[in-house]
Amino acid sequence: MRTARTFVALAAGFLACSTAASAAVVNGYNWDNVFTGDQIPLTTDSNWSVNTPSGSVSHVDPGTITLDSDVDGSVYIDSNIWAPANNATPTAEFKVKIERFNDGEESGTTLNVMDSTDGGMQLLLRSGRIAVLDNNGVTDNLYSVDTTQYHVYRVALNTTTATYSIYVDDMNTPVVVGQPLHTGLAYEVLRIGDPGSNTGGKATFEYVAFNNSTAPTPVPEPAIGLLVMAFAGAATLGRRRRAAKIA
Repeated sequence: MRTARTFVALAAGFLACSTAASAAVVNGYNWDNVFTGDQIPLTTDSNWSVNTPSGSVSHVDPGTITLDSDVDGSVYIDSNIWAPANNATPTAEFKVKIERFNDGEESGTTLNVMDSTDGGMQLLLRSGRIAVLDNNGVTDNLYSVDTTQYHVYRVALNTTTATYSIYVDDMNTPVVVGQPLHTGLAYEVLRIGDPGSNTGGKATFEYVAFNNSTAPTPVPEPAIGLLVMAFAGAATLGRRRRAAKIA
């Protein structure tokens, strides 16, 4: 039984790390920083800055956080530990759905991924599609997706070429490749929410994950298989020991 308890404890630790606000596994990838919605605070702390000039921030379900901006208002949260490295591939990932769109077809929320040296971009979640703001201006109807359902959006920067790529759900196939960062957005910011008027609404986030220097690495599937085998082996050993004691 001691062996079984040991395996269970190890497995529990493995699963627990997937929700820790630190290096963790989420969406099948290793990340340096992972914050579930309930770990993103309602007030400013060492990891986040909360700005609610015209709106509210609340935890609505276990593990989620909702940003709700008024019409022509704003509410947003900035990461205080986002710091892209030079000549690197910092990457950010968001799982989010839109609850309400302000002003008809305007964005329900924006995902802002920026670098103070090379520029940045805004990913705009609109009704039935995504749009972007980069050095080409605003490109609407970039990719069709039901933004009212949870989807995973990943933005990968390249601080050597000052470009970015976007992935939606499928992390093997980008929907945008190597587009130029907006030089007018040269700030050190990773931001979720509505930073200005006419773009906000109500959005609920499950998690935010990011690496400051590298792309996330996929977790090999055999690792999960080994965990299952460990459970099975511990259970079998426990049954054998119980049977031996009864005999």
